Amino acid sequence: MLRRSKTLSIVMSLCLCLAMLAPVFVAPPAAQAAGVDYTALTSPMVDTDSVNYQKLGKVLIDIPDWRALPTNGAAYYEYLTISLPDGLEFDATSGLTIETPTRCVVVDDGRISDTTWQIKVQQPAGSPTDFDASIMVNFAKVLVKSGSGNLDATFSGANLFPTKKVTIAVKGGGATNTFIDTVKNIGDGGEIDAITIDEKMAGTLNASDVVELKLPAGFTWKTNNATIKGQWGFSGQDANLELGLDSEKRILQVKTKAAFVESTSNTLAGRIRIEKLAIAADDNAKYGDIEVSVSSDNDDVTEQDVIVAKYGTFDTKAVEGTKKDVVAGQNEQSIGEFYIEEDIAGSLVNGRTVTLELPDGCRWVPSDLPNDSAEKGAAHLDAFSIVSSTSQQKIKATVNDPSDTAAAKLKIKSGKIYVEPGFEGDVTIKVAGTAGVTGDVVVANCKQAVTLTAENTKDVVIGLTNQKAADIIITENAKGAIMDSNDHDTLVVDLPDGITFTNEPKVEVVEGDFEIDDTDLINSSNALEITVKYASSKASKIKISDVNLTLNRTVPEGAIVAELQKGEGEENINSADFTGSTALDEGYFENATAQTNGYETLSESSAGKVSIATTITPAQAGGNAMFKINSNIYQVNGISKVMDVAPYIKGNRTYVPVRYLAYAIGVAENDVVWDAATSKVTFTKGDKVVELTIGSTTITVNGEAQTMDVAPEIVNSRTMLPARFVAEAFGATVGWDAATGTVLVQQ
Repeated sequence: MLRRSKTLSIVMSLCLCLAMLAPVFVAPPAAQAAGVDYTALTSPMVDTDSVNYQKLGKVLIDIPDWRALPTNGAAYYEYLTISLPDGLEFDATSGLTIETPTRCVVVDDGRISDTTWQIKVQQPAGSPTDFDASIMVNFAKVLVKSGSGNLDATFSGANLFPTKKVTIAVKGGGATNTFIDTVKNIGDGGEIDAITIDEKMAGTLNASDVVELKLPAGFTWKTNNATIKGQWGFSGQDANLELGLDSEKRILQVKTKAAFVESTSNTLAGRIRIEKLAIAADDNAKYGDIEVSVSSDNDDVTEQDVIVAKYGTFDTKAVEGTKKDVVAGQNEQSIGEFYIEEDIAGSLVNGRTVTLELPDGCRWVPSDLPNDSAEKGAAHLDAFSIVSSTSQQKIKATVNDPSDTAAAKLKIKSGKIYVEPGFEGDVTIKVAGTAGVTGDVVVANCKQAVTLTAENTKDVVIGLTNQKAADIIITENAKGAIMDSNDHDTLVVDLPDGITFTNEPKVEVVEGDFEIDDTDLINSSNALEITVKYASSKASKIKISDVNLTLNRTVPEGAIVAELQKGEGEENINSADFTGSTALDEGYFENATAQTNGYETLSESSAGKVSIATTITPAQAGGNAMFKINSNIYQVNGISKVMDVAPYIKGNRTYVPVRYLAYAIGVAENDVVWDAATSKVTFTKGDKVVELTIGSTTITVNGEAQTMDVAPEIVNSRTMLPARFVAEAFGATVGWDAATGTVLVQQ
């Protein structure tokens, strides 16, 4: 029993495996394996004609591999049957023709019935290495008695050839397409491009037809030089075509004469081409597109609206192109390109001028002025030259009209400019002149060579010495912006009149690889000169710190502005007499001769400025005080007050009563606390708490201990201390005027 069950299981398993393998051994249908395809190459539009045979489309039959066909010379073939749809009939002898394909495989073909054609196919003769094969069939003479829409022939075979319908023609009424080659701009009158009328189906246009092209109001046709030609199916019929005008000349009449022979499916559809037409505009004509309406007494002609031209004034405009980056203070810098475009040919009138004007702060380089080249049409401008008395900001060129019939598009290129120190932003050229060109074009973006900033700006008081000002930061905006060439190697930081540097500030490079050769105070300490050793190869940053100022009593209130002194002077055959910040001004050439000799003139403009302090009077100081040695009279905000102890000098230190100092800088009386048990005085102002102990050099600010170089002491029951420690703990600044023996505390 067990043995029988085991045997049965083996048999069933074997059957299952064979069942799964069975599909592998079953061959697919021949048509599927061959992959034969049919492609309609042409499907002309035809009309019903029960008398005349018409030429319909062509179909390519592609056989991927001719080895699927029966052997050449054998007694059997593959058969391909081609059937026409209802309403169509083959001509008895040449209804369908076989055109020589890439690889001929057709043995025989022939008409089976009015609607059926049969082709017998074998392998090609010989043994070609290219296995692709194809058959081209041409529905050469077919009678179209009826039908509508797509006319589909049916292709079918027994094995290799699949059954498929292919469109060989489209049944429909006649139609045309009217168009213009290009839409031109015209002025008061001008020639337009060629107008073409195409038949979409042969036989659409007949003898004695009239196709009308009507202009909008304000325009008339001019046919003096116009020609009309027949092409395609109308080739050789120029004499049977003519042009006419209505009485108002708004309607152009395209006529076929009585002798005109219409096109057929055998001659292909026809084309009419009209050239050298012109349009004139009167005072009522509207600017914009000129659109003609197409109509005909032949219903098969398609009614259309066609734009044939654009009507406008003789305008010429400047159009932006490319932009370049330039740096202030540098010479012979290339700018971007831009365009001058005519709307209508002839807008640039011969003998008139075009001017290009740079903004203030920019100058043209005399021997590197721009020139024009033709992007469309022809070049129209003579060489540019500098206009006198314009500081080299304006140049002009004269129009030299080559009588070009096309609207011109001129590229203005290859110009170079000088930009003064301190200029920043877009370099915009104003285009103008008697030729009527207008527009503003941006050709470059200018970076300042350096940017000046200040850190920790202070208030300073007139009439005092050694007052702290902000640190000055000079940042390059491009590598090498600060130059190191001969006669172009100094930076000069200039102070306003009446203000001097108390001492020479510290100058250091904090970023980049810029190198400083030397620093000096010049002009009676009114200016700081920095001499460049090496320009940077990486944009750098210079810091000027420990800036202390002395102000005389003539200095006005307000911002104290440190400025990079302008470069001045000019070069000649003997020397270059330059002063100021020459490292930021390469100079410009006053004329072509100066450019040839390399003689530069500096611009007398500054590369930048920054506010480093604010001047105030003692009365404006707000919470500020003045204490005079050996006087019990002190001033707070310009108001005199009395102390019960006078300031004094001890060990080269000025001691002031701490309590009155605290009052002067805004500490309320109740916020000054004396602890007799510990000999400690505590000051509180806002979130700041300051503690001092008699006889101790430790001062505590918000719990953080700091060391003073002297200790507080008691004189006449008052705590006395050098003013600097308490004042600075509350954010104030202390100054000393030795001439008057005055301590100044600035809040």
